[in-house]
Amino acid sequence: MCTIPRPILTTDLQLYWKAFRVNREVEDIVISWFAAGAPLALTKDSFPEFLQAANTAGSTGTDAVAVSLFEMFDTDGNGKVDALEILGAAVVLAQGNVDAKMATLFRIFDFAGTQSFNFDEMDIFLRCVCRGLAKVCNVIALSDGELMESCKQMFDANNLPYEQLIKTDQMRRWLGSDVEAASFVATFHGTISLPAAEESLAQSEALQAEVFSDLSNGSEVVPVKELSTSTAFREAFGNPSLEKLRRLIGTMANGKLTVSLRRYVMAARAWNAFLFLDEDDTERIPGKELPDLLHLRDHEAPDSGALHLHKGMNLIQNGEIRLGEWVAVSCAKTA
Repeated sequence: MCTIPRPILTTDLQLYWKAFRVNREVEDIVISWFAAGAPLALTKDSFPEFLQAANTAGSTGTDAVAVSLFEMFDTDGNGKVDALEILGAAVVLAQGNVDAKMATLFRIFDFAGTQSFNFDEMDIFLRCVCRGLAKVCNVIALSDGELMESCKQMFDANNLPYEQLIKTDQMRRWLGSDVEAASFVATFHGTISLPAAEESLAQSEALQAEVFSDLSNGSEVVPVKELSTSTAFREAFGNPSLEKLRRLIGTMANGKLTVSLRRYVMAARAWNAFLFLDEDDTERIPGKELPDLLHLRDHEAPDSGALHLHKGMNLIQNGEIRLGEWVAVSCAKTA
């Protein structure tokens, strides 16, 4: 299974690609690329023109930015970049749903226009998309052997000899049903814009802080009964079910009749970070998301020591982190 946590995009160059919309700026680039003859290699001279089609959100602004974007992909320094790597990464990281992204990728890589791929074309497809994503997100790319194995699994799952063609609808089914493939798609489709995440978390924390201030009457503690009956408190934490709310307050109080400001703040930060990642409200997320949880909770990237410490707390069970355990662990050393 894909063990890479959802990448958190922090630099201007990474966020440049996140600003695209798959049916707008990315579509404009794809159309322009096809009109130019679909060149596979781009140079420093042709690269700015390649990007110019997306001038709504993708205007590079300065030549220096265009050069930096070019260098992001020119990792071997030969003065050329692979257009398929760039397009693959741009599609996956853009705003839009998975179906729209898959349709665009199929158009780009369907060289013969048959809505099907032979084995070698499938290998090129996966290789270019994965390499492009690795370069933008600064993660380790899957090896050639792993990508080759994925191609074999895709054909095998459809009972197809490797000499035959696989159709796009068969690829869609495999990408949605194969656990490893689905995990990889979800990881990069769900990349996180750090500025957007920080804005969302700050808004939640501000509302929660206001509630504590109102209920505590300026003191450092608030009675449990006040939290339990406060509509404002429940709304500030996203209107959870009464049972979910009861468990949250129980963790905050830790057996006491009052909740301290420190435990309230730590529980709130842990809660907010988890809910930001738990988009389907399942109260569980993959264990691989621990680095992201820590980053969003603490407002800074975790070091290896923090990761090792939390992994040693038996936080991850059966490959998952649950909301209740996460909040409890976050509050464990807070009075």
